[in-house]
Amino acid sequence: MGGLARKSAILNDEKNNSSNYFILDAGDLFFKKNSINPGKPTELAKISAETIVNSFNEIGCDAFNIGENDFAMGVDYLTYLKDMSTFPYISANIKNTAGSYLFNPYKIINRDGVKLGVIGLSSVFQKDGINVEDPIESLEKIVEFVNSQSDFVVLLFNATDRDINRFHKLNFPVDIVIQSKSKKRSNDGGNNNTPVYSCGDRGKYIYEFELKYNDIQTDFVDIAVYESTVKLMDRKIKNLSKNNNQPENEEAQNIKLENYSSQKLEAEEKIKSAENIIVINKIELGKKIIDDPVILKIVDSGNMKKNLLNPQPQPGRKNPKHGQPGHKHGR
Repeated sequence: MGGLARKSAILNDEKNNSSNYFILDAGDLFFKKNSINPGKPTELAKISAETIVNSFNEIGCDAFNIGENDFAMGVDYLTYLKDMSTFPYISANIKNTAGSYLFNPYKIINRDGVKLGVIGLSSVFQKDGINVEDPIESLEKIVEFVNSQSDFVVLLFNATDRDINRFHKLNFPVDIVIQSKSKKRSNDGGNNNTPVYSCGDRGKYIYEFELKYNDIQTDFVDIAVYESTVKLMDRKIKNLSKNNNQPENEEAQNIKLENYSSQKLEAEEKIKSAENIIVINKIELGKKIIDDPVILKIVDSGNMKKNLLNPQPQPGRKNPKHGQPGHKHGR
């Protein structure tokens, strides 16, 4: 929970600078694993989860997609957290055993004339009391409607890489996918038609997606992909010139140079001609960021509860050696 106060400080600055600012979470917010051991680990996990809820109630969140790990304490406890929360939970494919949605499948947010459609999905997993339907089939049922009601569609997907690959094979009207359940941290959205970003699983970064548009009906271009291509081709051209004394056929080198130059030019043209662009900013939650005092107070309160339940040894205080006064045997 150490990054919550820093995260809030960054978000406060950004919200003050932009009226069209949306805060989204793709899932696995409350727990790091999909199950918690009984006893003290359960009580500690509850304190952490409730501290996160209290913090997000202050920070704000426009949509939170439910992930597998969020059910680590069971459906009843997640329902309890939802009742504590002032922000919306969404999922288009998690239902109760009777087949009804446990959460709203999507959220359409209208802010200063911009309508953002947000859909929540999770890859299939097993948990008592719920039925997780196939995410791609569930997306097919609602995506056209959400797209018709929105200027921009975001899919929050607690997804395996297999399901991301399945998603890419179909031409859904989705502008951007934010993936949880992945350890990798994306530098760009990849080379497929719909950019997919993964923020990692350690909570050390905030990903800011800046959407600049001239025509909201036109596709968005992931600038980071083409910028990476330009840099890569520059390196290859430079390396080729260094190795031009090698006994390789001059004609073969010229073909490579022409190929690299063509790819670089194509990427530069994509950047120049884009009507709408996505710019990604990866912000590290480092110690230089001054904590939001409101959130820090909530986090400190949670840590105090955890310390009362599970006292930590004081630094610098060592148990005397065997045979010395004050030595205690563990039981």
